[in-house]
Amino acid sequence: MPAQKRDYKIVQKSQREALIFLVFKQGQKIKEASNNLEIKYAVAKTIVIAYRKRVILEKRQILSTKSCKFKLRENQKSVHQIITKIGGECVNDTQKMI
Repeated sequence: MPAQKRDYKIVQKSQREALIFLVFKQGQKIKEASNNLEIKYAVAKTIVIAYRKRVILEKRQILSTKSCKFKLRENQKSVHQIITKIGGECVNDTQKMI
């Protein structure tokens, strides 16, 4: 019995971009987004995982090689910078005084 070949459908670039937008920017689940775009769930999941590896992990910044330490502070003010990222892109960048 010969092995049968599968018919593969190429997912267009516009569909890939729409999937990434729906999952990472709109916060939809992969299954919902794939149903909306009429892409198979397994293919959509592969696209999302590849995007995470290729884009988000490359954009991650580690500013220090030192380990985290802490010290008790009394009567001192400090400035903290809060950076919010969605899908690897900076959404909010604020400074707070504590």
